Parts: sequence; structure tokens; C-alpha cells
Amino acid sequence: MKTPSTSRTRVLVIDDEEGARFGIAKALEREGHHIELAADGKEGMEKINTFLPQCVISDINMPNMDGITLLKEISQFTNPPSVILMTAYGSEAMAVQGLRAGAYDYISKPFDIEDLRRAVRNAIEKHRLVEENKRYYEELEKTLQELRQSQVERIHAEKMAALGRLVAGIAHEANSPLGALASSIDTFGRVFSRVKSLLQI
Repeated sequence: MKTPSTSRTRVLVIDDEEGARFGIAKALEREGHHIELAADGKEGMEKINTFLPQCVISDINMPNMDGITLLKEISQFTNPPSVILMTAYGSEAMAVQGLRAGAYDYISKPFDIEDLRRAVRNAIEKHRLVEENKRYYEELEKTLQELRQSQVERIHAEKMAALGRLVAGIAHEANSPLGALASSIDTFGRVFSRVKSLLQI
């Protein structure tokens, strides 16, 4: 999936009714969101892969792919957008099914514009917090890996230092008898020279 080129919040509106798509887009554009439109679930999935929205507003009853199926497909993404489902008045059972499938929220048609805007703001904030939490988790994992590597290197350095001290100790112990032997040989040499000179008298 490509990286989006805009820093504005991105909202994808999926509805098979052109008037509904247009009305929602106009209401949200005034909030400063970047809006993309799709006429059904299949087109919506294609747009999600390129547009990378932080929030998806989808009708439930659509041709080609309904909103619940779309939601289940979106939930398979590594970092899925928050999904708000739109249901016709009296379709609360479908809304509950959508919430169980992972929808962030639902709104009933006809809906109040301010309720829609509030739901989108909250959905985008939820998506932002999830992304931020994931980033912190990845940074924590990286820090833990660095600490583990640092600990391995420190233990290795301590082992090498201990080995160095051990070798130095062995060398000292080996040198002590050799020093005593060298001193004894020197003493024997002087005694032998003295005895030899006395015998020649």
C-alpha cells in the first residue's frame, strides 16, 4: 500500500446513492477532510488500497459488496481505518451486527450533519491513537532489542576481562618459580667459581 501524499485527514464515503455521497462529502469537506467517493463495496475496497483513509463511512445495503462484507474485508488489514456504518431507520439489528464485526460506530438515515461530523472526528481520533500506540510499541521493541544487544556485548566484555585476569595470574604464577630457579642457578654459578679458585691454590 502506498503512502498518502497529503497530511489532511482522509475519509472515504461509500454509498450507492449519489445524492447521499454528495451530501456527506460536502458536509465533511467543510471540516477540512480530504474526501473520496465510491458507489459500492467493491469500488470502495479499491479506493481503500490507494487512498488509505483513516475513516470509512459505508452504507450497509449496497450492490456488489454490502457494508458488513466490506467491514470484514477491511478488518483483515494491518492498520484498518475506522468504519462508520450507515443504516436505514429501524435497521438497528444490522447496526449491532456491524458493531460486532468491528465497526467503530453507526448512524441511522436520515442523520443529523453534526452527529455525522462528530462521529467522523471521533473515528479519526481513534485511528490516530491506534497508529500512535503501534508506533510507540515498535519503538519500545526496538529499544528492548538494543538493550538486549548491549547486555550481550557487556557480558562478553566482562568474560574477556575475566579471561585476561586469569591469563595474567597464570603467567605470574609461572614466572615466580622461574625467577627463583634463575636466582638459584646464579648463586650456584658464583659458588662453583669460588670453589674452583680455592682448589687451584
